[in-house]
Amino acid sequence: MRIYHFKGKDIESTFIFAAICVAIAAIISGIVLFITVGINDYFYNFADIYIFYAFNFKNGSIFISRFFSEAVYLYAVFFIVRATRTRYAVLPFIAIRLFIAAFYGAVLFGVFFTEGAIVALFVFLPSCAVSLALILISAFICDGKLRGCAYALPLIFALISALASLVLLNVVFRTVIIIV
Repeated sequence: MRIYHFKGKDIESTFIFAAICVAIAAIISGIVLFITVGINDYFYNFADIYIFYAFNFKNGSIFISRFFSEAVYLYAVFFIVRATRTRYAVLPFIAIRLFIAAFYGAVLFGVFFTEGAIVALFVFLPSCAVSLALILISAFICDGKLRGCAYALPLIFALISALASLVLLNVVFRTVIIIV
């Protein structure tokens, strides 16, 4: 089956184009859903707790939740790419991830005004961008060519994403809060 065979580290332009289209559609639909649907208590409470943890130096809760959610997504991407030998099966997971991120970003912007916008711009949305980049890198790397450390790679990427979230929270966000 030659159609499912991909070379080692080459970047496939059709996959990148499809991922960009999926990302744009997911972000637009997440924002449109926020505008057309009433806010559920779960989404409101999540955004409220996220803002509380960001402003009150509660780093452990943000780190643990980011690490475990990234580990689940990255292992899902890893096993889908390893089992099917195609990267295109990952696109629904990218769409779901970005749809939820866009919805939470819209909740942070729309409901919590200034503090929500600051947290969304300097912590939440950049950490979601790091998460998307790691998911795409995982889709390119974990296609069956790696041996040895392949099963630990999603945990390493989840740790990188969680640490990037902490750096964004403790360095960038704190600097912005001190300046403003």
